[in-house]
Amino acid sequence: MSDALNAERAVNYDLNKRIFTLLEDEKPVLLTMKKRHTQQVKEINNLKKENTVLTRKLATMTEKYTRLNDTKVIKMMRKYWKLKKKPKIEE
Repeated sequence: MSDALNAERAVNYDLNKRIFTLLEDEKPVLLTMKKRHTQQVKEINNLKKENTVLTRKLATMTEKYTRLNDTKVIKMMRKYWKLKKKPKIEE
């Protein structure tokens, strides 16, 4: 019984040793992945901020455009351009 127990302990010790060596080998990879992840999170946050700023700018520009587009001067100019595009009748 003790021989079987000693053999099992030896196998467990070898397995644990292999697992720890594998973890040590993977540790630098995990650290670089963690650094990359933090960089990506920072970049995403910066892009979100930029997106909100650009969304606000777009909203103000569309509001300005619609206000300008609805003015009387622009409507009169459109009528003028339509008149100018009509073919002239030659006599």
